[in-house]
Amino acid sequence: QFGFGFYPDNMYRPHNFIQNCVAYTATHYNPTTIGWWTKHAEDYEKKTFVNNVRLQEQLDECCNEDDRDNVANIAII
Repeated sequence: QFGFGFYPDNMYRPHNFIQNCVAYTATHYNPTTIGWWTKHAEDYEKKTFVNNVRLQEQLDECCNEDDRDNVANIAII
């Protein structure tokens, strides 16, 4: 949710993760991935998301897969 704004060098985009980090889709402070997408995500965030993430599966599974397939040592799903 935090990685899909205007800036391509945003440290929260999965392809910008550094080694030895922890990746997660949400915390108890923000909405679930589905809630964010349906109620909170701006059009530019959705466009950035679609351009940067594989949408072969349902949205939540796609985010979970993206958290697993990067340089992060740990993915919390």
